[in-house]
Amino acid sequence: MLPTYSLGLSSCPNDTFIFHALLHNCIPYADAIIHPHMADVEELNGLVLGGRLEFSKISVGVTAGILDQYALLSSGSALGFGCGPI
Repeated sequence: MLPTYSLGLSSCPNDTFIFHALLHNCIPYADAIIHPHMADVEELNGLVLGGRLEFSKISVGVTAGILDQYALLSSGSALGFGCGPI
């Protein structure tokens, strides 16, 4: 039986572009089933704070509250005026 993982992402064009290949089996990866959960980042933050997603986009503001349960990937981030904690 294949392992199953949940992936939280938003409908932001950056997320959909980045994760398209993974979600549509366009790239090889370890045998697994990935269940996407699309929601706005506020909902994703809450799900991660509750430990309900294995992988997810989050706001930088919740980072300190999840480091005991999650690891941050070094793949990048985005901050902007009027849409983040700058």
